[in-house]
Amino acid sequence: MRIFKAVSLTSLQPSNNGFSMAIGGGLDFQVADYLALRPVQLDYFLTRYEWKQIGFNNQSNFRYQGGVVFRF
Repeated sequence: MRIFKAVSLTSLQPSNNGFSMAIGGGLDFQVADYLALRPVQLDYFLTRYEWKQIGFNNQSNFRYQGGVVFRF
């Protein structure tokens, strides 16, 4: 926290608004009525915060996942 005070980045208030967005999709191959294989699932997650001293701060994240899906 001291480094933020040193460069005057402590103006974030609860009234400041942030933005986030997630989008993605995957592919399932059904093996049985209750079982499927998911070789690929891709997701993109964006967060955006505004700091008045430095402008907008964007964080872009990508995720790859695969596995087994059990259906109940």
